[in-house]
Amino acid sequence: MGRDLLKVGCSGFCISKKDYFSRYKVVEVQLTFYKVPSFNLLKKWKEEAPDDFEFVIKVSQGITHPPSSPTYRKFNMEVKDPERYGLFRNTEEVFNLWRLQTEIADILNTRSFLFQTPARFGKEEDFENMINFFKSIERKEYLFFYEWRHKDHEKALEICEICNLIPVSLPFDRVFPGEFIYMRLHGGKGYRHRYTDEELLRLKDMVKNKKGYVFFNNIFSKEDSLRFIQILNG
Repeated sequence: MGRDLLKVGCSGFCISKKDYFSRYKVVEVQLTFYKVPSFNLLKKWKEEAPDDFEFVIKVSQGITHPPSSPTYRKFNMEVKDPERYGLFRNTEEVFNLWRLQTEIADILNTRSFLFQTPARFGKEEDFENMINFFKSIERKEYLFFYEWRHKDHEKALEICEICNLIPVSLPFDRVFPGEFIYMRLHGGKGYRHRYTDEELLRLKDMVKNKKGYVFFNNIFSKEDSLRFIQILNG
């Protein structure tokens, strides 16, 4: 992505891909978090998308989340030893999953990755593993964004600085300064909140003169994101 743009989209395809590609310029790919998708499927997405369309990869839960997470029900890789997956553990399994993420990025022609850690993340060992992980992988020209669920925001921001990560803002909860932003709107508990026009006008003020991404991840993601695009366009 060029750093001169602000793009609005949804977390996952909220409508048919054909309609999505005609209405939006970016999508946050959720499938990559739950499983390792078919590369043929990803190639088809890339072929169907307009040349200026952008994909942002949500990184595999096998890197960020422990196998005790309920989301592993959708994971399509055999987990022989749960202690070797998730929480940025410095294991062959985790680094192999990262290699697959970079292959996915090559197919989709993207350099943007979202890392999300669960609420149980936050032990000193977790942070040490995370630092070692980012020190070990090849950075190339990738953009790394980090959303955390634990409550130690100060420590998370410290990790962002050490690992050169861009912190993810949650509008109306926590918003971080910076010209380049990554915002996710989850819709509150149960993802059920529908954002009001007043809230979207406040969001417009938050992103004024900013570059980056705004993703809607609530049940009404299509309706809210399209209203927000209209508001941005005046």
